[in-house]
Order: sequence, then structure tokens, then C-alpha cells
Amino acid sequence: MISVRAVSAVAGLLLVAAIARPAEPKWVSRSNENAKLLLDADARYDPETASQQGEERYDEAILDLSRDRYAQQQADLRSVVAEYRRRLAAESDLHVKQDLQILIDAARQEIQTQALDRKYLLDYTDVAATIFNIAQVTEEFVPALQGN
Repeated sequence: MISVRAVSAVAGLLLVAAIARPAEPKWVSRSNENAKLLLDADARYDPETASQQGEERYDEAILDLSRDRYAQQQADLRSVVAEYRRRLAAESDLHVKQDLQILIDAARQEIQTQALDRKYLLDYTDVAATIFNIAQVTEEFVPALQGN
């Protein structure tokens, strides 16, 4: 028969294990901070998606279809790549350096994809899908705002 003391001890250990997560290594925190630069650059041009992903500072922002965003977005991505290269040159941690290189490659691929899309595809925004996605996000947040 299992004693109450043994059950309490196991429950206590499980509780401590659940609460005392291992600390995140410093390099992971630094890499996460580096990734925010590219995420923020993307969020400026797709705030609804950023909001859906939990970036609350974009909750009030909306997609701006009134102007051609291509040149500005390309410039922003190029400045992100330049900043990542600067950080890479100054970085000593191999893990962070590897992540910076991955971020540089991702941003460069995004620049190239946008250039190819611009060259070979018609400029098209699925307005109905955008409105539907905004309605879904709004539906998620309205009950919380009303206190339900």
C-alpha cells in the first residue's frame, strides 16, 4: 500500500519540477532578441499577422494598401541584413553567430522572393481573406475586452 507521505513527496517533486524550469541559456535569449529585428521589419507590413502571433503592440495597426510598399520594405530588409552583419562581426558566441547567419540568409531570401514576385507575378492582395482574418482576430479579442 502506498503511504500518504510517499504520494505527498512525489506530488511535491512534480510540482517543484513543473515550477523550476531550467533557465534559458544566455545565447538563446540573445538569439531571440536578434530575431525580433526581422520579425519587427515584417510586422510593419503585415501587422494583422504579427497581432495574431501575440505581438500586442500591433493590435491597433492595420495593413496599408494605399501605397506601394515594395521599395520601403526592401530598404527595411536590407538595413536588417546590414545590422545582422554588423552584429555577426562583433559576436563571439558560436551559437549566436550561427543564428545570426540563419537570420541573414532568411532576410536575403525574403528580399529575393519579393523581387521575383514583383518581376513575375501580378500585384494582388486577397482583400476578402484579409478581412476574414481581421474578423477572426477581432472575434477572439472582443469577448476579452467585454469581460466575458
